[in-house]
Amino acid sequence: MRKILLALPILLLLAAGSLRAQCTYTQVSGTVTDPNGLPYSYGTVVAQLQPTASTPTCGGSTNYISGTAQTSLDINGTFSMQLPSNTAITPSGTHWVFTVQGTAGLPPPVGKGTQSFSTSPITITGSTQSLTTTLDGLATALTVNLNGGSGVPCTTTASSYQWDNAGAFGCDPDFTFNGTHTRTLAAAGIFTLNGSLGLAGAAGFTTPASGGFVSSSTLNLGIDTTNDNAHFFNHVVDLIQLGIPSVPTTNHVAGYVVSVNQVTMQDLGATGGGGTTFPLCTFNGLLAGDYLGINSSGVCAELIPGLTPVNITASGSTPLLSTYRGQLVKGSSTTSAQTFALPDGTTTGFQNNFYFLLENHGTVGALSLTNNGGSYTFNGAASPFSLPEGTWCNVSSNSASTGWTLDCAPGLLTAGTGISLTQTQFGTTVNANAVPLTALATEAADTFVGNASGSGASPAAVAWPTTGTNGCAGTSNALTYNTTTHTPGCNTISSGGSSGTNIYTASHTATTSDNNAVIVMNCAGACALTLPNPQPSTTFATTFVSIGATNATIALGSSMTWNESATAPSTPLRWQVVPIIANGSTATDYIGSAPIEGGPGMSLVGNSYSLGINSTLGNASATVAARNTSLTTTHMATFLGVSGNNNVQVMISSYPSTLGVGCSTPTTIQYTIGYVDQNGNSVTQAGTNLLQTIATNGGPTDTTLTDQLNVTLTVPANINNSTGISYATTYTAGTCTTTNPSYTAQLRVIY
Repeated sequence: MRKILLALPILLLLAAGSLRAQCTYTQVSGTVTDPNGLPYSYGTVVAQLQPTASTPTCGGSTNYISGTAQTSLDINGTFSMQLPSNTAITPSGTHWVFTVQGTAGLPPPVGKGTQSFSTSPITITGSTQSLTTTLDGLATALTVNLNGGSGVPCTTTASSYQWDNAGAFGCDPDFTFNGTHTRTLAAAGIFTLNGSLGLAGAAGFTTPASGGFVSSSTLNLGIDTTNDNAHFFNHVVDLIQLGIPSVPTTNHVAGYVVSVNQVTMQDLGATGGGGTTFPLCTFNGLLAGDYLGINSSGVCAELIPGLTPVNITASGSTPLLSTYRGQLVKGSSTTSAQTFALPDGTTTGFQNNFYFLLENHGTVGALSLTNNGGSYTFNGAASPFSLPEGTWCNVSSNSASTGWTLDCAPGLLTAGTGISLTQTQFGTTVNANAVPLTALATEAADTFVGNASGSGASPAAVAWPTTGTNGCAGTSNALTYNTTTHTPGCNTISSGGSSGTNIYTASHTATTSDNNAVIVMNCAGACALTLPNPQPSTTFATTFVSIGATNATIALGSSMTWNESATAPSTPLRWQVVPIIANGSTATDYIGSAPIEGGPGMSLVGNSYSLGINSTLGNASATVAARNTSLTTTHMATFLGVSGNNNVQVMISSYPSTLGVGCSTPTTIQYTIGYVDQNGNSVTQAGTNLLQTIATNGGPTDTTLTDQLNVTLTVPANINNSTGISYATTYTAGTCTTTNPSYTAQLRVIY
């Protein structure tokens, strides 16, 4: 055994070496040089497997590898390291990312300190792979440009500056604008000025001439010197700054963005800086001469100058015309009702944010505004809009182009008593306010407002009852209401009592205080609840439960009965709830549920969580050892500790146990069972059902069960302390040459 254990590590090492041999490795090398030709001497190279796997393997499911490898660069910036090939790594689809770090070892301003860079994911495969070209293309400079490039430095003056322009010197000897200065940039050139830029002097900055904004398809800034307007083209949007002769002081400044047939306008506030906190409106399909406006409710409006009133006096239905756009339309009929018909906002002539002011100036009631053959709604409703006399509305097509929006004034509505008005852009909301009942202040205390005299009567103060405890607030009081006199009353419950729990730790006689309560007997020793004579009241009702260490009993007072029986109820089990009420038909009886008690052969145990039911009966058994002779009468079981009549079960299992020799006829065993029946008579049973037959030699090898006897008898026995079950056998041997077969039996009685 010692030799085998010593050889086992060698076998494991050989197996591990075999697994490692299955992984394919690549020798990765390279030389890292910065753009100035300086090597990354004595730097480091770190290879990181991507994506990172929790347990990457190479060449086998248990051949785990590290996802990170590191090596150093020599003085020439050269390195070499061995990495698992990506094609042999599990999971598949991995790559290696290389991070290089190095320094020139020179102090500033020449040296730039530690520099580092990383590659994109690279697939490593094959026996060898060089990364020199890839790393040189990514390497950052370790120092400033020491070669001077191919350019020629300009003369250093207080106004000159120079820069590294792709490895060559870039230079400008004159960076001070003492006058008009122009610097031409190459195509797509970018000239960026950072920091605080000051442009001083009358000619400090000149914008391009009017020809600088010939196209709106690009980003251009130009001045229209003819009209004194500034244009800023942002592809398809032309922002125009109109010439303003003076700066506004109190009025708000409006900002506009104009594109083809569309204007977006925003109120910029009094000084032009508010922007996002003011309403933003977009108008489509503008016509020449239109005005744009935003009212105090934030409603955007497109107006035609003038608001010339259009006075319509004809009664009946009048179609509104497209020429009413931007006008004040007045309904002024004095003869009969007027209806104005307005088409959809998509109808020719009613497009482009159609807007007008509508006023009911007539004297014939409400003015109705309906749809003229279209599907537009009015403030979202399909039904006609009704405009009361003396009111007016701003009418315009809404932003969703599905209906007309009416922004209406409150008109001639005034608030009366208990009414308040709330004006909204869609009309006037009438609110019903609470009316103070000042008359209650003169009424007496403890009154309520009610109808004390029937239909049609005004509410009046009605007094609460005072006949009970604290105004019918006692435990024996009940509040009532008389529907004839329409007054409240107080009823006193004569039986008294409470609806709570009364706990007693010693014997107690029930009283009226126990009425409607739960009586809890929590006694450490013997105690009883006595139901007295007379009853506490004819409506007495209570509930009994015993929770103490000793079960409390229920006792009857002199001459009292329980469920019309002179016998008191059995002792209730612990935790058993027993309802008890006084029998209203007779003053000497209590009615209650009968407590649960155990019958013959049963005992009960009251638990806090269940009712335990236990059998008090027992069982007995007897064994017949292997034999080939008859048995005399043998007493098998005596019923101890129980009494009464009961059915018991007798089970007999008898089988051949020893082979006979040379038997040619069967052997039989007749069993006889004896007992005292429920009438006190001695009974024996010895029928064919108790006869066992052993064919020929018999023996324990019988597998057909034909030689066995298995029977269960139900015996109606009289169970008492002096009787029980007895058994006997009659053995009749077959014809055998030498030895008769034997039998073995197990008998059991369950009672």
